[in-house]
Amino acid sequence: MGALVAAVNKKRENVVPTVVAMLRELKHRGNDCHGIATPASVITASSIEELDLKNCSSAVALGHNLSCILPRDQPQPVQGKGFTVVFEGRMFPAPTLPDLPEVREIVAELGSNPLRNASHIINKLDGSYVFAVAETKKIVAGRDVFGATPLYYGENDTVCAVASERKALWKIGLEDVRSFPPGQLAVMDSQGFSFNPVKELRRPPKETVDMETAARALQLLLLESTRKRVSDLEAVAVAFSGGVDSSVVAVLAENVALDIQLVSVGLEGQREVLFAEEAAEALGLPLHLRTYTVNELEETLA
Repeated sequence: MGALVAAVNKKRENVVPTVVAMLRELKHRGNDCHGIATPASVITASSIEELDLKNCSSAVALGHNLSCILPRDQPQPVQGKGFTVVFEGRMFPAPTLPDLPEVREIVAELGSNPLRNASHIINKLDGSYVFAVAETKKIVAGRDVFGATPLYYGENDTVCAVASERKALWKIGLEDVRSFPPGQLAVMDSQGFSFNPVKELRRPPKETVDMETAARALQLLLLESTRKRVSDLEAVAVAFSGGVDSSVVAVLAENVALDIQLVSVGLEGQREVLFAEEAAEALGLPLHLRTYTVNELEETLA
């Protein structure tokens, strides 16, 4: 989990301080590295305060907070041929080379014509992701067709912007904040937003089959989906409640030969904790359980 932010100042004034303000608001999404980019330059640092922005001025800018989950995760934004880009999310299956970050594959896909090729990303690449590309005078932003990775947008008379959470847009004074439509591209420039639908989910034709056939087909689809999402992993942690959803996910992960660790959090004395313990025992999988008292919860939220 990291944070993507991007903004265009409609009056051609410096928007970099606006992007920095959004990054500060989303530090909780990633604090391993921070980056700012104009269409022609990239600046990264271990903290937002250390970003050297004294010569960084542009009406178009991107920002990223990095949460380094896998060894291949690297600081962003990244420079391309005449553009800069931020990619937040994952592709399924993972890049062929285990040390190749997804963002590098995105740079290659964008090539020398990001505006034209950005649609290819949504059409061709399976995954859960959002991205933003900064070119001279504009930003191109996109979201995968399922919309599992969050992205929001908003604008006023001065600025148009996108961010991983609404609060970043509220922070810079944007009040009418909306969810970025999945499967679409948006061009952000001095005129505001221009959306272009690229890909949409379609219902397959209905087919009548018996229960056994339907169950088998569903099982195969779930297994294939799981394989794609863990193609570069040997071990995973499953957020585990003991309910149907998390139990099915745990079994699917085990069936694709992963080392499974179940993780559960709850309040002392609650039945949900007992359910998680019983389900983990029934599945024969290790459970890491942490319980809290009501007082501890209240102190944390205070």
